[in-house]
Amino acid sequence: MNKSNNTIPVLLKELKDLESKLTEAYKQLGNKLIKDTADPVAEANGVSQENFLQWQRLHDERKFCTESVLDIKNNSTRLSELDNFKKQVKDRLADTKKETEKLKGDFLLKLYKDFLPHCGNLFDSLSAEIRTEEAKMQETMEKIEALNSEKKEANFFLKIGISGKITSNELKVKNSEKKIKNIFTKSDIDICNSQEVKALYDEDKLFPDLKKKLRGNFKALYRFKRF
Repeated sequence: MNKSNNTIPVLLKELKDLESKLTEAYKQLGNKLIKDTADPVAEANGVSQENFLQWQRLHDERKFCTESVLDIKNNSTRLSELDNFKKQVKDRLADTKKETEKLKGDFLLKLYKDFLPHCGNLFDSLSAEIRTEEAKMQETMEKIEALNSEKKEANFFLKIGISGKITSNELKVKNSEKKIKNIFTKSDIDICNSQEVKALYDEDKLFPDLKKKLRGNFKALYRFKRF
């Protein structure tokens, strides 16, 4: 067995014992200094008043420094806790913003598909961008239709190639749909103050599920704005 495995624990114990003895010696010395200084009979054998005051001053300064260090540590802990809380608030705000944008995108997309004639002004700022994507979608869907017709007349091997083209074009349609949804999600349209939306709501023209979204889910939008 390595001798260091036995030697190190022994040395550590001796060090601890010596530290305890040194601490006790400091206490005894301090007590004797105080006792001798306070006792006139022992004054000749005690330390001078000047040395005693110097020791007392050092003792008080050490106590003050110790308390200051503890205060700093406590304040540092509180600051760390506040930083963690701040991060949690930021994360929650970011999540709330994403949820609100998603609800907004869902609502505007359905409103655009089903009620465009009743709220055309609401989408004026987005119409050019949306129509560009709609034109791409229409062109791609026509290609898909043509490929499906071609596929019906093709032999087995040609059908495999045509199926791949159809799948590729279907992905393009889905990407355009996502882009349109993203346009609504990132837009600065103010649904809550739209007179067109208010009129649809008041006249009970909105579908029940759409009306429920407007009434319930978009409370989050109001809260987010106020915060």
